[in-house]
Amino acid sequence: MTILVPFYTKTNFIDFIIDALSFDEYDSVVELGCGYGQNLFKIFYNGGGVNLRYFGGEFTSSGVEMAKN
Repeated sequence: MTILVPFYTKTNFIDFIIDALSFDEYDSVVELGCGYGQNLFKIFYNGGGVNLRYFGGEFTSSGVEMAKN
């Protein structure tokens, strides 16, 4: 008996999102509370999709300042 375990079972949410994006057609990825957008960059550069639009929203003033630089 063979059991297939998804590669993201060790709580790697980036791989989980990339995998989920392959199941359906999406037009954008949105992350709220994104800081400087590290997760969005990881999703894009690890195969998340070049035809998607990526949006990040940050609530804190320190996060917004960090994203500006």
